[in-house]
Amino acid sequence: MRADSSERPIAVLGEKECFGEMAILDDEPRSASIRALEPTVVIKIARESFAELIHERPQIAFSIFKILTHRLRQKNMEADNLPAYETTRHLA
Repeated sequence: MRADSSERPIAVLGEKECFGEMAILDDEPRSASIRALEPTVVIKIARESFAELIHERPQIAFSIFKILTHRLRQKNMEADNLPAYETTRHLA
């Protein structure tokens, strides 16, 4: 998964992992592009179908919250490991 056209990987996803959840939840454009490194099977779920699924099976929403929380924690740890000048540069 890449955040822009720079081809800089921001994540490597494995079997049974999801992507695109931010765009389907907040109705904003996607924040990254994804490219499969090997033959891959994916399931595309329309926003309306996703909303119905969440309504019928609320535990799925909880699972997605856990995924988002895990990813946010990873990014926080990465930010903590940035040198001070990198952090300042990104905040400026």
